Amino acid sequence: MVMKIDLKNMNPGVTFYFDDADIKGGHIILRVLSGEKLEEITNRCRQKRIEVKGSPPTRFEYLDFKKGGEEKEFELTWDYCLIGWEGVVDANGAAIPCTPENKVFLMKGSPKFSTFVMSCVKKVNAEMLIYQEDLEGNSPST
Repeated sequence: MVMKIDLKNMNPGVTFYFDDADIKGGHIILRVLSGEKLEEITNRCRQKRIEVKGSPPTRFEYLDFKKGGEEKEFELTWDYCLIGWEGVVDANGAAIPCTPENKVFLMKGSPKFSTFVMSCVKKVNAEMLIYQEDLEGNSPST
């Protein structure tokens, strides 16, 4: 078995067409949130909190959002994961540019757009789960 990895683009996007029958139509390009990027976003948007509760006292550590962190995490996540799109237009047929602001605007405000994107995320996650199961199936018993 060979694992081919493009070292210049280790997390390429996957294209999802709005109409499978029309591959020349509009589409989005979506990529998985890598572990490195997830850690970066988490560090920018969350902070460690420590609480001591109970008797005898027990120390709890957890991550909590910084002020404005929940919104920022949403913005950074979708800006990273949505690489681009074509064929996303407004009611007059004018192209909606793929900007960080428009990514968040559409993910928050357009159920049609966000539902499509989330269905694509589910497909990518399902493929990663199959890949993981295949790897586990190929693992030698210990």
